[in-house]
Amino acid sequence: MRPLRSIPCVFFFLLFAVPLFALLPAVPFQVAGKIIPAGVLECFVTGHDFSRAANAIESMWALAPAGCSSGSRHGKGAFSAASLAAQKDKPEPLTEAQIEEIREAGIEPNERVSLYTKFTGEHADTIKSLTNRATSIARAKRIDEELQDLTALMDEFGSNLDVFSERHADIRKSLKLLTEATDRWLGILRALPGEPGFDLARKEAIESGEDLADQAKRLLTEQTEYFNLHKDEQNQDRAEPK
Repeated sequence: MRPLRSIPCVFFFLLFAVPLFALLPAVPFQVAGKIIPAGVLECFVTGHDFSRAANAIESMWALAPAGCSSGSRHGKGAFSAASLAAQKDKPEPLTEAQIEEIREAGIEPNERVSLYTKFTGEHADTIKSLTNRATSIARAKRIDEELQDLTALMDEFGSNLDVFSERHADIRKSLKLLTEATDRWLGILRALPGEPGFDLARKEAIESGEDLADQAKRLLTEQTEYFNLHKDEQNQDRAEPK
């Protein structure tokens, strides 16, 4: 019966000692061979890893809105080491060359929005080119993959727009182009005849496209009103403390 004597000790350890770990300060950790400072992941709005596992960190920095740094608190979603591992086998809607273009856009919100519009449009055009091809299992699989990529990009796009809007970045120029583009993308998706192999992906892509279209039009209206009242802030990348 001697082993039973350890039960009270285990109980008190779980009751008092374990909660103390929650009070410990956050520390850096390592992902894909790189040290990530504590708190840095919270600034990313993306919950989708658009890169191969080996390049996960570089792509996170490229796709996050400009201004993210260690300890930042911007954005809606957050990366974690677990989510990176879970995403490693998912499709790659952006090529490494496209990721590099976004990275080079730096702190230019209009340029970043324009690049997202361009890359999302390329996926829509690919789907359009597949629409009239002969029905086959391979075609259905390719369309399903392209639809999923398109949905992921549009959702990511919307999250970035939220961040730029909160910062009062003047993106009216690129929003005008986006509102025109979303109408075209939705036209392509609605013209695509449904098939069992990609019906669900098509439905989700249309829903994401409608959400993005509504968001772009709403933000354009809001920004037009805001910058008409705050002319001194026109063309800014983000609002500065006054």
